[in-house]
Amino acid sequence: MADSSEFVILLDEPTSANVSPKADEFVYLLDGSQDDSGGSDAQADSISLKLSEASTIDTVMALYQDLAELDASAGSRIILDASAVSDSDTAVLQLLSSFVQHSERNGRDVDWYQPSLYFCDLAKHLDYTKYLKLDSLVESL
Repeated sequence: MADSSEFVILLDEPTSANVSPKADEFVYLLDGSQDDSGGSDAQADSISLKLSEASTIDTVMALYQDLAELDASAGSRIILDASAVSDSDTAVLQLLSSFVQHSERNGRDVDWYQPSLYFCDLAKHLDYTKYLKLDSLVESL
């Protein structure tokens, strides 16, 4: 099985002959030759991303780019900080769900840092807790 650390979600029909869909995988467009010049913190295996307060369809492309950068990094543990999220929608939950599933298939742990009550309630209401791996956090609320 070929290992690649990038993923792409196409929101429109592909216009490039270089786009090749993979069965049960994401479409790979990035070459993966990026230099890991990221910080040399004590927790080099851990990388994180803080979601914006308004994580909606208007910001989903920027979030996608941030997630693609996380995916291309060398960290084995990803921390998603949803503590400030007070407005979100299904598009963001779908993207995050795909990212979590993809990361776990590639042997990376995805953890949540203090997801807001709003974010947890939305995920529970739309039945995304299992895909986002938020089950235990939502049950404890």
